[in-house]
Order: sequence, then C-alpha cells, then structure tokens
Amino acid sequence: MNLNAVVSVLDNIAPTKHAAGWDNVGLLVEPTQPHIIKKIMLTNDLTPTVMEECVVESVNMVISYHPPIFNALKRLTSSSWKEKVIVTAIENRIAVYSPHTAWDAIDGGVNDWLSKCLGDLEFSKPLQCNEITLKTSLSFDIDLSVPIDVAFTNELKELFTVTQDIIGENLARLTVTLNESDQQKITSLGKKFSQDIQFWRGTPAIKLPLPNIGSGRLCKLASPATISSLIENIKSYLGISHVRLALAEGSSIVKTVALCAGAGSSVLKGVKADLYLTGEMSHHDVLDAVCNGTSVVLCEHTNTERGFLKVMSDQLSILKDINVIISKKDEDPLKVY
Repeated sequence: MNLNAVVSVLDNIAPTKHAAGWDNVGLLVEPTQPHIIKKIMLTNDLTPTVMEECVVESVNMVISYHPPIFNALKRLTSSSWKEKVIVTAIENRIAVYSPHTAWDAIDGGVNDWLSKCLGDLEFSKPLQCNEITLKTSLSFDIDLSVPIDVAFTNELKELFTVTQDIIGENLARLTVTLNESDQQKITSLGKKFSQDIQFWRGTPAIKLPLPNIGSGRLCKLASPATISSLIENIKSYLGISHVRLALAEGSSIVKTVALCAGAGSSVLKGVKADLYLTGEMSHHDVLDAVCNGTSVVLCEHTNTERGFLKVMSDQLSILKDINVIISKKDEDPLKVY
C-alpha cells in the first residue's frame, strides 16, 4: 500500500485536527515517492535503539506515539541522538508518523483505554472538550434611514427578511438578516437611497463541543472503591509493579477519578475529583492536589501510554497485506531499584 493511503487511514482513525495546537503530529518524515508500505513498527518513543530495531526488521514506516521531531531542527548531524535518528530514517527510507495528542483526544483513544483500569464506570467524559466551529448566517443591524413608505414596500421584503423600527417622524431603521453572499444586495440598496451602509452588529460563528473528543477524562465509578483496590487494578492493567501515591487527608473511598495519559498537570489542574491518575506531575502540582483533597496516583509517563500500542495494532489490521509489529526495544527509561 502506498504511504499516502496509509496516512489517510491513520487520519481517519485519529484525525490530526483533534491534536493539541502545540503538538507536532502527522507525517514527519516522508521518503521520496513512490513509497510502498509493507511493514510498520509501532513504538511509544523513537529512540536510537528502536530505530536500530526498525532497520533490522526492514520496516518501511514507524509510527511513534511521541513525535521525534518537536522543536525546529536547524541541522541534521550525528552529534545529536534525535537528529541521528531522523538521518537514519531518511537513509533507510523509513517513513515516520506521530499521532500523539490526536490519539489522546479521540473517542476510544489512549485516555479511554487508560480509564478501563478503573473497572465499571457510570460515565466518562473529556475534561477539556475539543470544539468544532460552525459558520452561521450573519445578522446585522444596518444603519440605513429610509422613508417609512419605502421601508414597508414589498420590494425590500422580497430581497431580505426585514423588520422596521420607527426612528423619526418619517424615517425607519432596517434590521436585515443576510448571508455573506447578500452583501452586494445590501450595498446596492444603499446606493439606491444614496446612503453609506454601516454594519454594526454581527453574530459570530458558533463553536460546539465534539462529543467524547478532547483532553483527559473525568470518570465516575459505577460503585465506590478504596484507593488500595484501585491501585491493584491499575498495576495489573498496566503491567507495572509499583505506582507512586500521594494520599489526601480524609476518606480513602473513591467515587470520581480525573485522568490524563502521560504528563497530566496542565489538564488535571483545578479539576474536582477524589483521585488523579496520570503518568507524571510536578512536585508542586501534587502538593496542590492533596491539599485540596485529591489523592494522586503516578505511574510514570510512558506506562500510561504504551499499552495502547496493542489496541492500535489491532485497529491497523484493516491495512491488508501490511505487517504491523510492536517494538520490543521500546521501554520506560526509568527503573526502580
């Protein structure tokens, strides 16, 4: 399958338009066309070790959850490990794609996958909903004074939906509902009465939240649970031996959980919940949470993300004749001794 077709499938699964504005997602390295994809490797981080694995496995494309190119690169040399990884990809004609926060935001994405460690839920919804902008018709007040006998004529009513307000002994002000395509009609109307028309009130485009798409998740448990039982479920689900816990004073019973895969400080800050679940938070953000009555469970950054690669591997089974594998070298750089 051609690279462009694969990218189209990926964007259908997790549209890059849903990624955070600060992120760098999509196709980051594109070999010269034609580029046929027969083998794809999935990884959480594209490290030098993982790139070596890509070369050994003769993959044509690597999908790296975290973008290996984030800040602008001014040169490509071997002096920086990140630059060397990109050079190796180019030399070996390996396409590089990153979905990152697009995977986080979508319905059924990384955050929804993470929420399953909590057991049965009464509900789960994004903490910060993505929005769609709908362009609407524009409603303007027109500063146009016309004789009353003209204002109420059928000529105007046939052109626009109008209402009239009497503003003088023999004058009326028109309020007109129009689309942008009607602007020329309004201008012509002004010329007819030898007046300059001023549009002085507009209705902005409407922004509507996208259901189940956005950053983080606020979850209400179907049944209250103890923090200790949730921790055991989290460790089992993520396949990890430990978590870090900051326990707030008061009840250890949890009814609501706010979660965010990866680094959750900015998304979770100020959210009312019994428990925060994320990969990492700063010391001061943890202090702020517990002093406001919210306990915090930290699992390390990539432990809250890496398990989703199996879900994505299953979803990519729709790519016929393409072998999708998960990196065996990708791992959390932090170890507990």
